[in-house]
Amino acid sequence: MLLLVAVALGRLLDGLAQLARAVGGPAVERGGPRIAAALITVAGAIAVLSRPQIGCGVSIAGIGTVVSAIAGVRTHHA
Repeated sequence: MLLLVAVALGRLLDGLAQLARAVGGPAVERGGPRIAAALITVAGAIAVLSRPQIGCGVSIAGIGTVVSAIAGVRTHHA
């Protein structure tokens, strides 16, 4: 349970950093997919932190991770 909370805190901080970069970063790093990925990551982390026993939050965090990875690959190759 402690590991789950630690990972969720890490994802929360990562999502907030992504959101700050997507909103206030250079023009090439701005955009809807980056903002959406950051918001999904933050939402998943909040879901896990609010109710760690519910597996749905872990699924949302996993989806956020996948979307974040896809957005990162798409912007890296652009």
